[in-house]
Amino acid sequence: MSTTTNDVTTTTANLPTDVDIKKYQIIYPVYIDKTKTIGDGRRIPKSKCIENPTAAEIADICAFLKIPYVLEREKRHPHDPFVFGRVRVLLKKDHESQVEDAKSKHQFLIKVASLIPRLESRLKKQETTTTTEKTKGTSSPATTTSSTSTASSKGGKGGGNKKTSGKGGKKHR
Repeated sequence: MSTTTNDVTTTTANLPTDVDIKKYQIIYPVYIDKTKTIGDGRRIPKSKCIENPTAAEIADICAFLKIPYVLEREKRHPHDPFVFGRVRVLLKKDHESQVEDAKSKHQFLIKVASLIPRLESRLKKQETTTTTEKTKGTSSPATTTSSTSTASSKGGKGGGNKKTSGKGGKKHR
């Protein structure tokens, strides 16, 4: 079920009516993103993370695990404002865990990160990138050499050799 309130689109599933949505745990995709640092918001070790997860993928895992969740597509993480989406998840109800093998939010994040690569949408993405790489691999060698040679050469003016005076080390312009 999708609803729009105050310019925020949410998708809900398996929502119990007796629990306030404010008590749900918030999960941002940046929490399990391998390309992010801890300072950027990552919460679990890189060895257990995945690359570029989406809020929709996290919501799909919540639906698979049959736990109540709300997908909020318009919300953004403060450290990653260009990636939209977060998921509110009911991890505990009456002080009891809703998810097997995940007693804490940290354990839940690890479980979600381990399940996302198995999603059909992820597998399809991998198949299309594999076929795209194969077709790119059949291109002529001259094209690939020219692109690598231009990437490694330095361009532009040198710089950094500014004169400084003997007093105070201020740069002259």
